[in-house]
Amino acid sequence: LHNMGDASTGAGTADITLYDTVQNTTQLIVNYWYYKAVGVDDRNAAQSRPDYLASALQKLSYSIALMMDSKVNALFGFTNTVGTEGSALTDDVLIAAKEYLDLANAPYTERSLLLDPESVTDLMKIDKFVRDDYVNKGAVVQPGGLVGRSLYGAEVYQTTNLTVNNISYHNAAMLHREALLLIQEYGPKVERFRNPMKMTDVVNVQTLFGCVLARNDHGVLIKTRS
Repeated sequence: LHNMGDASTGAGTADITLYDTVQNTTQLIVNYWYYKAVGVDDRNAAQSRPDYLASALQKLSYSIALMMDSKVNALFGFTNTVGTEGSALTDDVLIAAKEYLDLANAPYTERSLLLDPESVTDLMKIDKFVRDDYVNKGAVVQPGGLVGRSLYGAEVYQTTNLTVNNISYHNAAMLHREALLLIQEYGPKVERFRNPMKMTDVVNVQTLFGCVLARNDHGVLIKTRS
């Protein structure tokens, strides 16, 4: 829903003017249909762990989640860009990204900073983010480093699944939740069934989803060193 502009001046004898509720829309096509399945035939089932299929379910779900992550990360084609390819991430780069979101009137809540492990390493070398002088508890004592903390109002997330641009440089981002839209029509949907023709028990996980860039100015592309 777009902003509705300035408020109107009130007048005791005039009718109110209604805002036109018909707005431009962003089309989101739900067309990504993916599955991952595993089967164990009777011979191997008799000689292996009886809970193999149950254990495999977690791995199947991870494959589905990884594909969804890839499709969403590929949408980081924001117009506003900060950082330099091949150069370490700096405090100034984060401040510049925050400024772009502020200028776009993106809400301060529900902002995220999505980085590759190398960029998180860059930030851990900056005293401002890790020393007890600046924070109650130094981030370096946590196994995840800065991951899970808030920097300039954005929760830090780390992934090894960011899109690679220009051969070897990852596209990171600082964004507000409304920058990207994702709809899961269904899934992860789990099915367990018997395939008698192959004498095999099967576990299948599938999903149907779609995603789209909705608000270009609510995200900032961050160029990284790796």
